Amino acid sequence: RAYQNIYVLLSETGFYGSIIDALQQQLAGTNVKITNIDRFAQGQQDFRTTLSRVKKSKPDALLAFLVPGVDLQNFLRQTREQNLNLPLFGGDSVAFDEKIQKDPSVAEGMIYFDYLRSGGEPFAAKFRARFKR
Repeated sequence: RAYQNIYVLLSETGFYGSIIDALQQQLAGTNVKITNIDRFAQGQQDFRTTLSRVKKSKPDALLAFLVPGVDLQNFLRQTREQNLNLPLFGGDSVAFDEKIQKDPSVAEGMIYFDYLRSGGEPFAAKFRARFKR
């Protein structure tokens, strides 16, 4: 499925800020648009108003870059409470959240990804040799 209108929720960190900046550069000239970016101070407790705004804007998907812990846990709980029926994507902070590690069902339905990191040509050569790709 193609997602053209993406709504982003973002914990205010330099790391996530730079990821969004890079993502916007990569999407320039494509038919995929980040329609909204809502930024939050770390320790955000209540996402309900924001989630109502997300629902009203009717994006194709929601991308959440939230720090592990209270931010991410509250967000995931409140998306269920609000019956948010959108494809939900997030960064690898999901894999580092202690509560989610103990009970992965907390993040059920969320698709998360690791970030592309360059390993350079030596790594790529070893990868190709080992996996014959």
